[in-house]
Amino acid sequence: MSASVAVYRDIYTEDRFRQTYGTEDQSRGRERLRDRLAQRCSCSQVDCLHLLKKRLPVCSWLPKYKLKKWLLGDIIAGLTVGIVHIPQGMAFALLTSVAPVYGLYTSFFPVVLYMLFGTGHHVSTGTFAVLSLMTGSVVERLVPIPLALNSSSPEAAEFEAQRIGVASAVAFLSGIMMLCMCGLQLGFLSTYLSEPIVKAFTSAAAFHVTVSQLQSMLGLRLPRYAGAFSLFKTLASVMENVPHTNLAELVISLLCLAVLVPVKEVNSRFRERLRTPIPVEIITVIIATGITYAFSLDSKYDIQIVGHIPELLAHGISNTVSSLFTCFPNSATLATTNILESAGAHTQLAGLFTSLVVLIVLLLIGPLFYFLPKAVLACINVTSLRQMFLLFQDLPDLWRISKIDFVRFYHLSFPDER
Repeated sequence: MSASVAVYRDIYTEDRFRQTYGTEDQSRGRERLRDRLAQRCSCSQVDCLHLLKKRLPVCSWLPKYKLKKWLLGDIIAGLTVGIVHIPQGMAFALLTSVAPVYGLYTSFFPVVLYMLFGTGHHVSTGTFAVLSLMTGSVVERLVPIPLALNSSSPEAAEFEAQRIGVASAVAFLSGIMMLCMCGLQLGFLSTYLSEPIVKAFTSAAAFHVTVSQLQSMLGLRLPRYAGAFSLFKTLASVMENVPHTNLAELVISLLCLAVLVPVKEVNSRFRERLRTPIPVEIITVIIATGITYAFSLDSKYDIQIVGHIPELLAHGISNTVSSLFTCFPNSATLATTNILESAGAHTQLAGLFTSLVVLIVLLLIGPLFYFLPKAVLACINVTSLRQMFLLFQDLPDLWRISKIDFVRFYHLSFPDER
């Protein structure tokens, strides 16, 4: 026995429907639209609090902070990352073609800002080799070094101000673009960037960083090239001037590499056993600075040193954009993020202790790095790219999986123009 349902309803034409039920008053339609807009634009106290917690995450996690359980881990992790930030910040400033002190600025202000606005508990921001290299190419193209410039002349300070102005402008514009992308909800675009393409870009950056640091490691004073085939031009210039290598700086570079590479390998292999990674960068910086000062290596062997690092003069706490504090572009960094997580950080409060370490260096310890050889910073730059060079281990698997992605990886890793 099947069940059936009978539906009886009138059939209307458009004219008959209007005669029966009438037409909608246009004024009522406008009123309803206005009411909807007013409802959407209105904001209750609960909605305001929710919006504040969403845009300022520190208001969400700080009241729930477990002081006894999390504070010690955040302090240890923050201090550890802060120690790493000091040599890396000064080293990556060389890639940006600005004075090392601006690397310390970039290791301080963005960390404080991310603690307030960031959502990642284990994300560490600061200087990054890839961004520093890209920014440095812009600085070199817009403000090239005059051949007759003397570092002690009055024009040198004006020249340095122009350079950091360009780097800060790049940081400001990139920040504005990211804010616009955030407002337009364009974060989904990163989903369409395949992993081989991202790895190829980072591998290409590793090649450029390494080649750009060869002149500092060899003690050569060469112009920095930008544009098409800049990688090969720089490499050719270095090869032509190898006979003019400063032997003292070459020895310093070899000794630093002999220390940095093995210790970084130990940190990587025994990461689970080590409570905190060995801060080999800051140890190398301290030892090299002390030896250079004690034996006056800068004057005896004409070694390039960092020079004077001025005190921090913040222009106001209200200037929350790091570019306004003469910072060049920054981002989350892979190395310090791994250190932050492995050191036991629980919340973004670890960034506060990281910034305190950098602030102490800026205000008190900065002048002690006057005699730091630039060759040491160049070696730190090169050894920090270890993980990027290891990406080439994926090429055999990539060849078996996708020939197209293999070709993309190869061409992006060896570009003709940067």
